Amino acid sequence: AALFMRERSGLGQKIDTSLFASAIAIQYRPTLAIESLDRENREALLRAVEAARDSGASYEDLFEFRTGLGLGRATAMYYRVFRTRDSLICVACLNNRQRRGLRDALGVDDPAVDGHVYELGAAITPEDHLALMASYEGAFLRKTTAEWLTALEAADVPCVPVVLSEEVFDHPQVAANGLIQTLEHPVVGTIRQPGAPVWMSNAEVGRHVPAPAFSAHARETLRSIGYGDDEIASLEARGIVQPPAVAPDGARS
Repeated sequence: AALFMRERSGLGQKIDTSLFASAIAIQYRPTLAIESLDRENREALLRAVEAARDSGASYEDLFEFRTGLGLGRATAMYYRVFRTRDSLICVACLNNRQRRGLRDALGVDDPAVDGHVYELGAAITPEDHLALMASYEGAFLRKTTAEWLTALEAADVPCVPVVLSEEVFDHPQVAANGLIQTLEHPVVGTIRQPGAPVWMSNAEVGRHVPAPAFSAHARETLRSIGYGDDEIASLEARGIVQPPAVAPDGARS
């Protein structure tokens, strides 16, 4: 937006942000509230959490308590992570067609997804909801993640395996989309790091050179402002300017 305004008006502007602001922005869903619907529940949750803290509950206890409340949402079983026979799987069903696909693939019963929208009025006591959630959790334990991926993809249910960060480097989707790039650093050797998360039809995005080593551009910068090689060598010898770093033995792969 600032670049567009510069092109239109010829005026630049200061742009400011913070890690705190970014952390809130990327948690859009939990920081979105319809006050007429959510405020009462939020305040009740905060009172319950405060009471738990006053009673000496640990952070783990509070986390488990809050997670349990989240699983009490009517459609929670259709948008969450489940344990399978051998690992974890995540499903994300945002409409009843997808929810029916999940329900039928698991062989459980939830008439609330039969219609076009989730029938909140059809329901169900908190005890019944917990029992329904348990039936979903139990069903997922019957097969491996790979088996569920095959079954759910056939039913057009959005699903992915939960992977470790170490597994991301060799994930087929990561490779297909070039999400991890390989660069050669002059000091430490080969680096694999995240690439650009966006693509443009007529512009190249991302950084295709590694971060420079310490003092990598010191000499050329000094030359650009008139220093000669002998003067630069003298500055380095006296410790005023740090010479460019060099790769230690064995660093480059």
